[in-house]
Amino acid sequence: MNKDLSKEIIVEFVQPLATQLELFVVGVSIKGTMKHRIVSVFIDKPSGVTIDDCSTLQRLMDEHFESFEYANNITSIEVSSPGFDNPLSFDWQIANHITRLCDIKLSEQKLHGRIISYDENGSFSVTLLPPKRKGVKQTEGETTTFQFSEIDSITIIPEIR
Repeated sequence: MNKDLSKEIIVEFVQPLATQLELFVVGVSIKGTMKHRIVSVFIDKPSGVTIDDCSTLQRLMDEHFESFEYANNITSIEVSSPGFDNPLSFDWQIANHITRLCDIKLSEQKLHGRIISYDENGSFSVTLLPPKRKGVKQTEGETTTFQFSEIDSITIIPEIR
């Protein structure tokens, strides 16, 4: 074995299987020690990932796992949706989060706002909001349009309504 196990190697193994199911690998996590590695694969799709998508990909991965060159380096491999705490990986994911709060990172700037629109060219609009501070009421600010390709990251912020 020439290379150590990496996120890129996991994606090379999983993405072709995910593509068969019209899924996208949006993240990989590798935890544990060299002898006991736990790999988490995060998937998504434009209509939103379901538990059935996760279990179907898990079964497909299990069928191909023994032929995977790095199988002996992995104790456990699991499939999950990305969850709220992971930045979005593709612009189409924004469409599933219209009206939700988000944090946007642009080089040296961090913005907070509510997503109000998205178009299939990767453009999305956000009504900017001041950061939440204890005792300070949030008021709506200006609406700004971004290109997904021009931001560093966008993370959805869960709300309790």
